[in-house]
Amino acid sequence: MQVGTPLVVQAVLKPGSLSPADLAVELVFGRLVGDELADATVIPMQRVGDSQGEFRYEVAFKAAESGTFVYGVRVRPAHPLLPNPHVLALLKWA
Repeated sequence: MQVGTPLVVQAVLKPGSLSPADLAVELVFGRLVGDELADATVIPMQRVGDSQGEFRYEVAFKAAESGTFVYGVRVRPAHPLLPNPHVLALLKWA
């Protein structure tokens, strides 16, 4: 990955009985400091396709500076009545 060059991240979900409206799919990235993620940034991923019970998501982002970065895809509930959509038991990471 080079500074200013887009990195495209894709994810394919098999959510079973859940609909895309039930889920938020996000790219989480930041600088790696020791073994910890620092300055985390969250970018919502966009659904770009559906096929036989699978949903495909994608996002492109550019690093603004050089260094050691880490990233992951996070899937969480997206229901408006949830008091906290970041309950650890409901999050999935890839």
